[in-house]
Amino acid sequence: MKTKLSAPFNNMHWSKADHDLMVALLKDGKTYIQIAKCFGRSVKAIEQHAYQTRTKLKQSGLSQKQVNELVPTNFPPRKDNKPYSKTSIPAPEVTKDEPLIYSGGALFDRRVGDLLIACSACAVGIWMLVGIFIASLF
Repeated sequence: MKTKLSAPFNNMHWSKADHDLMVALLKDGKTYIQIAKCFGRSVKAIEQHAYQTRTKLKQSGLSQKQVNELVPTNFPPRKDNKPYSKTSIPAPEVTKDEPLIYSGGALFDRRVGDLLIACSACAVGIWMLVGIFIASLF
């Protein structure tokens, strides 16, 4: 599949200097968000490039430990110093001090109700005009 040359951000290729800087920032312990702000790219772009780099290193025959030394992950260090598994990634902490804001739901919003009334009035008016037009034909 050929991509359009005029597509936005089509020129955002990873240069060798960009790649080296990203790896250095990962080794310094910076988060993907901080790195994305540094590059002016999205967080997903940084995550994807790091993932693809790790995948290529694994395919070249390096062990997981060697790959993690070359391109570290962005996970916070564990307290027990064990490596992460797919199920051991810590969930984000949720504070119970923040109250949930309930807006009443979109269906019960007054503006939505007013819009429904206006739409039904228009529909009734249109059907009346159609009926008058059909009656005038006979």
